[in-house]
Amino acid sequence: MHRIAHLAWIFLWLPTLASAENLEQCIKGDEARILGNLELAVSHYTQCIEQGDLSTSSLLKAHYDRGNAYLIAGQLSQAILNYDEAARLAPSNANVLIDRGIALTRMGQFNRAILDFDQAIRLAPNDDTPLFNRGNVNSAKKRFDRAIQDFSEAIRLNPDNQAAYNNRGLTFSQTGQYDKAILDFDHALRLAPNNESVYFNRGVARTNKRQFKKAVLDFSEAIRLNPAHTISLSGRGRAKFLSGDFDAAASDFKTAVSLLPGDPYAVIWLFLAQTRLGRDGRNDLIKNAAPFTREQWPGPIIAMLLEHSTANELVYLASDSDSERQKEKKTEANFYAGQKELAAGNRTAAAGYFRETVKTGITRFIEYIAAEEELKHIGN
Repeated sequence: MHRIAHLAWIFLWLPTLASAENLEQCIKGDEARILGNLELAVSHYTQCIEQGDLSTSSLLKAHYDRGNAYLIAGQLSQAILNYDEAARLAPSNANVLIDRGIALTRMGQFNRAILDFDQAIRLAPNDDTPLFNRGNVNSAKKRFDRAIQDFSEAIRLNPDNQAAYNNRGLTFSQTGQYDKAILDFDHALRLAPNNESVYFNRGVARTNKRQFKKAVLDFSEAIRLNPAHTISLSGRGRAKFLSGDFDAAASDFKTAVSLLPGDPYAVIWLFLAQTRLGRDGRNDLIKNAAPFTREQWPGPIIAMLLEHSTANELVYLASDSDSERQKEKKTEANFYAGQKELAAGNRTAAAGYFRETVKTGITRFIEYIAAEEELKHIGN
């Protein structure tokens, strides 16, 4: 969750300056950007820059504003080129460094982004924005302790930074500190009580805490705020599934699939819920799985559920050159293999797969949590 930093100079073009230099196109650029017409804004800023009569400070602002227009439009390379020029004109401008860092973050150039945020923090030590954004990068790089430090310092500087509470909560969740995560989500909701994403995040943390009924309430509130919030529908469906309410779970997954047919896991869990209800979900699975290929994960899981391959073949296919990704895929493969065996009445074989799921140690995955719950019911 990256906050667009500042856009601080949006009202600095003053018509009274026009006698000294022609700022008409720059002013039109600001007007177009405020209205959301980014292509037109870029065109006006370009004309303003190319006329060649701007002072250094005005040229700096024109490049910065054009960079912001490109950033909002998602044209990251063009945004960075403009921020580069603005930074050349004003190397000590923290706003330019922050926004260039955000663009670099979105391009996945994390090390360069951190350099910009580091410099912005030195230039503006009382601004929470570069700390917040550096926390995002550190979290993305899985440097969770550093991310928590950055978010905490951002909160110290600005106790109303709702996004910092939310993202620190997400980082706590990533490290299994669910009580701390829930406290942060609580605080974020006090600051922004209508944010469905925070309710979803707290619902996930409560699911991981095995507080399934509370999780259902959080996902339900997220859905009330945004009925099309499909990840909350799937989250609530999984919490209901783990509570044993398979009928309500199936209803949520069915709605999620209809709203977002490109989510393979909603398709899979709908089949699991139907199976637990004693229904034949094969036809629905065939229809809903049409967009997915067997070659791309989690396609092999669907193929196994359709009995196009065996559980052992699925586990074998869950290999990956990246060791962490392999553990994640093994977590999923063993869990869904266990579900297939459980549906067939092979409780001993199912328990074996569920134990293999837990052995991977990927505790943040819903499959890990569900495998532990299944083992409780099986008695192994």
